[in-house]
Amino acid sequence: MKNMLIFAVIIILAAGYIIGDSERISKYIETWSVDNLKEPDLEKSAYLNIRYMDLIGNFERTLELIDKYNLRYEGKSARVPELIFKSALIYEKEIQPVKVRETLKMYIETYPDAKNIDQAKTLLRQYSTSF
Repeated sequence: MKNMLIFAVIIILAAGYIIGDSERISKYIETWSVDNLKEPDLEKSAYLNIRYMDLIGNFERTLELIDKYNLRYEGKSARVPELIFKSALIYEKEIQPVKVRETLKMYIETYPDAKNIDQAKTLLRQYSTSF
C-alpha cells in the first residue's frame, strides 16, 4: 500500500510538471529540435510539439506553433491541411467566429480534397448562419 501511495505521488508530481510548465517545455523542444535535428525528424518534432500543446489546452501556443509549421512546411508536408483545420477548431473553442469562418473558407478553397472537407463545409454553414 505504501509503495502504491509513493507511486501515485510521483505520477501526480510528474503530471503537474508536464502540464504546469508546458509552455517552457514546448519552447525548449522547439529550440532544441531546430538546433539538433534534421529533416524529417525536425518536421516530426514540430508536429508532436503542436499535438502536445493542443493536448495540454494551451491554444495560443498551439496556434503559434501551427503558424510556424505551416510557414516552414507549406507545400512540403501532408499535415498542413490537418493543422489548418485544427486552427479552425481552436478558434471555435476560443469563440472567435470570424476567424473560424476565415480559416474554414481558406481551408475549403485551398484543400478541396482534404480528409475533413465535409466536416469543414458543415461547420462553415453553421458559422455562416449563426453569426
